[in-house]
Amino acid sequence: MAQISLLGMKFHAYHGVYPEEKLIGGTFILDVTIDADIEDAGDEDDINRAMNYEVIHQICKGVMQNPVDLLETVILDLKAELQNHFTEMDGLTIRLSKANPPLSGHVASATIEDEWDFVKDCGRCGKPMTCYNNEYCWCNNLNIPTVTLGRINEQFGTKCLCPSCMSDYVKIDEGE
Repeated sequence: MAQISLLGMKFHAYHGVYPEEKLIGGTFILDVTIDADIEDAGDEDDINRAMNYEVIHQICKGVMQNPVDLLETVILDLKAELQNHFTEMDGLTIRLSKANPPLSGHVASATIEDEWDFVKDCGRCGKPMTCYNNEYCWCNNLNIPTVTLGRINEQFGTKCLCPSCMSDYVKIDEGE
C-alpha cells in the first residue's frame, strides 16, 4: 500500500464564523494523504490508473473556494469530493490549519485532522476490499433488483460484498 500526499497546500479562503473572516479571509494550509494501491498505475505507467495528484489539488482548491463556517465542514466536504472522484481509496487523512485564527492572544494556527480507513472484509469471501459505506461507494452504481438486495441483506446483513462476490451473487440470482 502506498501513500499519495499533497502537503502544505496554501489557500486564501473565507472560512470562519466571524464577519471579518468572511470579508477579509485568511490563510489555510491543507495536507491530504490518500492510501491506495499503486501497482496497476505503476506497472502500466498510466496516469489514468493513478491517484493523479493534479486532480487531488483541483478538488482541494474547489472545496477551499466554497466558504463555510467550520473547518470541520471543510474537511468533510473534501472527504466527500475525494470519495466521489476516487473510487478506490483505502484510507484518507486530511489536516487543515487556519493561520493566525482570530483569538484573544497570539496563536500560530488552529488545526483539525481526521483520518478514515475504508478497507473492510467482504461479508461473503472475507477478502479485504474498499468500501466507503455511503452514496459514493462503488456499489451504488450497480443496478441491483430490489428482490436481490433483499436476499443479500437476509444473507449478509449489513456486511458489504466485494465487487467479485457481488457480481457472482447477482449472476446467480438473475439466473434463477
